[in-house]
Amino acid sequence: ARRLDIIDECIEIAERSRALAPNNGVVHLTLGWLYQVRAATETSRAARKTVWNDVERRWRITQEFFGAKRLDWNSNALESYLVAYNQVEPESRERIDLALNIANTLYAQERFGLALKYYVERIHVLDLYPFASQKQAHAIWRSAGRSAFQVGEWQLAQAFQQNAVQTAEAMEDAEAVEYDLAALALSAMEQGDHTNSLSAFRKLLARHSSTTACRIRIRDYVNLAFAHFR
Repeated sequence: ARRLDIIDECIEIAERSRALAPNNGVVHLTLGWLYQVRAATETSRAARKTVWNDVERRWRITQEFFGAKRLDWNSNALESYLVAYNQVEPESRERIDLALNIANTLYAQERFGLALKYYVERIHVLDLYPFASQKQAHAIWRSAGRSAFQVGEWQLAQAFQQNAVQTAEAMEDAEAVEYDLAALALSAMEQGDHTNSLSAFRKLLARHSSTTACRIRIRDYVNLAFAHFR
């Protein structure tokens, strides 16, 4: 609760700054980030199963029933990011970073078509502005891949998911590799690219061949059989 109080205090200060300097892109960027942090913190806190969280959830439901509006922090973040985005120079580093912030916010709202547009904008300038780290690269490839999958852009989804697999392998993150291989296999299957779909499912099966979880291997065999059938 204390963390949320601190974030709310920061938001209040930044909103006062915005009122004084409505055309200041830095203020809008800061506000967008604070709104996004507020949304993520609230989501993370709500996921914890505690008595206090259950009381808060019931109280919020009661308030909404009687007409109280729940603040949409991600929408606030998006609005601030878009204002800042339109105030900075095209193709500047600031604009590219804002494009990524906008993409992540839209992704959190499950607005995958628009999110994909801004992910692609960020990815298109990789030669000029490389990703800050492997962790950031993996998060972007995975989110962009899922966004493309959700709107039926199977070929684009495959390309992004293949990069996610390679990045996860470089990070030696076995769990991430398996997740991304499964996503890649499904995208390839939806596109009708059965060769790559079978290849991804076989790699998954090979990774699970030594596991004691029989049900995981059974799932892999079922997926492999279905890919063969397709």
